[in-house]
Amino acid sequence: MSTNPFDPNRFFDASRYGGLLKKAGKPIEEVSKDAANLFYADGSDALANDGLTIDFEHVPSGETVYFKAFINAFNETYNSDWSEEPVYGRTDPIRMFKQTTRSITLAFLVPAATLGEGYENLSKVQKLVQFLYPSYTAVDNALTIAQSPLIRLKLMNLVSNNSNSDNAGFSYDSYVHGHSSASGGLLGVITNVNINQNLDNPDFGVFHTQHSTVIPKMIEISLDFKVIHEAALGWQKGGFGQQEFSHARFPYNTDAGSGAGPRTRERLLADQNQEAVAYTQGINRQRQELSDERSLQAAQDIMKSQLLKANGELNGKGRRLARRLDETTRSASDRRWYVRGITDPEKAGYYATAFASLATDGAGVRQAGINAEDSANALKEERWSWIK
Repeated sequence: MSTNPFDPNRFFDASRYGGLLKKAGKPIEEVSKDAANLFYADGSDALANDGLTIDFEHVPSGETVYFKAFINAFNETYNSDWSEEPVYGRTDPIRMFKQTTRSITLAFLVPAATLGEGYENLSKVQKLVQFLYPSYTAVDNALTIAQSPLIRLKLMNLVSNNSNSDNAGFSYDSYVHGHSSASGGLLGVITNVNINQNLDNPDFGVFHTQHSTVIPKMIEISLDFKVIHEAALGWQKGGFGQQEFSHARFPYNTDAGSGAGPRTRERLLADQNQEAVAYTQGINRQRQELSDERSLQAAQDIMKSQLLKANGELNGKGRRLARRLDETTRSASDRRWYVRGITDPEKAGYYATAFASLATDGAGVRQAGINAEDSANALKEERWSWIK
């Protein structure tokens, strides 16, 4: 079974066979009004192209057919068969194990978003039905069955052939974040297929294309699949004397004990605390960014309304406050006797954020206000020290 993502049979698009335009044949005026929604885009195509599919392979011919995984029912049955031998005087009969068989019941929908997809769906269902018939060979001008119609079924990672691969399954990380099912389909036989075209269902309806021709919009398929095990499955004595299952990844390809394994209670609590701290820090950072954006806008409004001329240059008050802020931030040895600094921290921070808004972002504005407040406090302490 092909695992090539570029296999044309695995590619899904509602418009492959036609129906690309939503408004085919309409006047250009009507089309131009809704140009942004001109083409069909079916979201289920993206999911199917990501591997959410039901895959069938006809073993004798190697032909394949793929359906979108619109699953109505998926049931697995593992049936253990035991023979019973009643014994005189015993309450219970002697039970002898015979075999364990596996069967799958699958029901799924085949919807059509466009007329072209409806035609493609009908072709796929037709191909699936053809898979139920045997291969013949001509012997002395007579047809003889050469090969039975064996099928391989693959349903994402839930139904796949894992028994013939190596004994190691996939850890949690590779199963969730990696590629956990690269194997082929499960070998078996389809014992029956039921196809409902929904011609009588008003909720779905059909595409009426021409005289005496309809294409169903919704096809329902249900089938029974009997699995043929390709390897002997069971428990055997391992290298250290303990019992081990012969194929540890059967049937779902998992290995809960590999990789890092499950976390202990202590490790889980530590990881939860770490995640909670990181989450809280992220929330606080977002709140600070929002606050900085608002502060930047407020500082710009102050600058425009109080300290700038209409041409964007500083007005008299702006030039005066710029000199005073410059004096405020100078070191004690670099003071100018003819310029008076700002000793009110709130006032210094207020105007420092306004000037900073011309050249920096919200975080820079906040820092400029903090620095100006610190400088104003230092200048105040310096003057009190001189008076004393």
